[in-house]
Amino acid sequence: MNYNQIEENMPLPKHLITRYEEIYAKLILEFYFPNHFNNLDYTKEKPDLRNEIANIGVEVTSSMDKTERTLDSIYPRDFIYGNAGEKKKAETTIKELGGTIGDDCLFYPIKNNDLTTTFFVIKNKLGKLNKKAFKKYNENNLFIFGTTHILEYKYDVLRQGIKTINNHFDWSYTFDEIFIYYLPGELLCFNAKTNSIKKILINNAYDLSVKARDILTKDYGKALQDQIIQQR
Repeated sequence: MNYNQIEENMPLPKHLITRYEEIYAKLILEFYFPNHFNNLDYTKEKPDLRNEIANIGVEVTSSMDKTERTLDSIYPRDFIYGNAGEKKKAETTIKELGGTIGDDCLFYPIKNNDLTTTFFVIKNKLGKLNKKAFKKYNENNLFIFGTTHILEYKYDVLRQGIKTINNHFDWSYTFDEIFIYYLPGELLCFNAKTNSIKKILINNAYDLSVKARDILTKDYGKALQDQIIQQR
């Protein structure tokens, strides 16, 4: 088993997950907002997605907490790739941490109410947006892959929390829109100008995830081939 290769029907290597999420976010935004987001370039950083012509940037991140990151590491490394002993130990640890092993996936502990990690991520990314190394656009957005299912009665808390973070610190720049995506396929869209939230059902989440993996596989294969050519 090669941990650095993309293998069919197997979890992605850990070092490629961030790039996969960036491509996945790009596909979601371009599919559901085709008149606003198009031709987003995912080959650069700070921000992760950008359209120079439209003057739009999108930073992509995740709101996984320590427990979820541990689960995300144990599941592929030990439960999928490990031997019988490692798999059994991983299964016990996953259950102890509140995770659930599905037929072909891992389910994280259900958290319907806690927005602490989400607010921390937003504040952290605002700090980075306001650094000199981060390129600014006429429109600066944030896309978060969340694991917390935010119920509608928490929308006011989310709105007020983001408003407080924006106003409490002397930011030169803030995010125009914040998108929060979580399984099984829901996208919350927070608009800072109107202080409003709308929910969009991502009905083709699986298809977009497969397409994102296909794009990543093609890019990674080309990068490896270019590396081989350069070493000759």
